[in-house]
Amino acid sequence: MTGFIRRFALAALGLSMMSGLAQAQMDERRAEAELIADRVSVAPGDTFYAALRMTMDDGWHIYWRNAGDAGLPPQLILKEGTSLPEEAVGEFLWPLPHLIPVVEGEIMDYGYDDEVIFAFPVTVPQDAAGELKIVAEADYLICESICIPETADVSLTLPVGAPLENAEAGAEIGKWIARVPTAFPGEARIDDAAEPWTLSLRQEGGFPEEAHIRFFPFNHEISHPAAQPQRAGPEGASLLLTPDRAARRGLRRNGRPGSSVSDAGNGPWFCCRRRGYAGP
Repeated sequence: MTGFIRRFALAALGLSMMSGLAQAQMDERRAEAELIADRVSVAPGDTFYAALRMTMDDGWHIYWRNAGDAGLPPQLILKEGTSLPEEAVGEFLWPLPHLIPVVEGEIMDYGYDDEVIFAFPVTVPQDAAGELKIVAEADYLICESICIPETADVSLTLPVGAPLENAEAGAEIGKWIARVPTAFPGEARIDDAAEPWTLSLRQEGGFPEEAHIRFFPFNHEISHPAAQPQRAGPEGASLLLTPDRAARRGLRRNGRPGSSVSDAGNGPWFCCRRRGYAGP
């Protein structure tokens, strides 16, 4: 089954799952969502981190920025009552996800279970006074054996004055920011001249031979469930990536750049002209 047909079928399946049991259970929320911040109070012109903290019921998961073969990423939608302009609220910082095998060898998703914190920067307007308010809706798809779209109203209110840190929330947010990939410190490239593609990583000192590296793409240009055979050593590391031809044609036709992520050794990192994450 090609990647395009598989994703089309899964989208149709996702819609059908909203009937019956899934529809009956929509009122029973499977996740708790709240806004937290690394400040107790803020000053005009200050930039701080707020975050959407999500806690999922056992066995349920939500998705990464690229959900994989099926799913949708969570989003935060600002609502009336927010006291700052939309451009003052930054994008989510996406922590490295984990693999979610749905059908072994055929369907692979990327996401989070138990708990995840999506930090985002907020810039306080120079003319801010009184209170800063963020009023929003968290919109997400949560899945187990069925998938259910959920929403949660969330808000955050901070007094404007002398800036004061929130040590407890700041430590929680900092822990999850540390899981957000940073730029790969060496040389990274994807050679897509032949199949399979080769992701090459070179850094000072190389990699231990037992290093486990996984590449998480930002889009659908590679097969999500395919194995990624690797070699690692003092010269560097390489992974073999299986392209998804149907999705690749769509990317070229629509002019959308690829993105990628990897997880290895002292990672995780983003690499390869931001085509994805790679890491251990």
